[in-house]
Amino acid sequence: MDGIWLAIGVFAVLAMALLRLRQLLRWVRCEAAFLGVANPPAFAVSYTGQALPILFSLPDGTEVKAALRNYSRGKLPRTGARMQIRYHPENPERVEWAAAVPLLALVVAVLFAVLVLVLRRVQSSAGMV
Repeated sequence: MDGIWLAIGVFAVLAMALLRLRQLLRWVRCEAAFLGVANPPAFAVSYTGQALPILFSLPDGTEVKAALRNYSRGKLPRTGARMQIRYHPENPERVEWAAAVPLLALVVAVLFAVLVLVLRRVQSSAGMV
């Protein structure tokens, strides 16, 4: 019975990851520039999880300033550094790293494989095979 609960949990996480992947695939890919931090500290600080100010242009030429979440454990990019992003077509201030799509696709594939393994184990323990 524990296996079926595990399968349900994996299926729920897989469904949420698939929905997020589907959403991100509809977003528009473009290049953005890092605007820099106003007052960088004199000592080493981790900016992991902090919002990075970026600037990019929409196809119609409109410039958009947005905040991109920093998942890197390293230093900040240099001011003016170019980065690949995806933005929501109806709300361009919503941005995400372009690399999020292939990483999320990998997570979906791994979760699907785990779900298949769990379901096989449940099936064999129930004597259905």
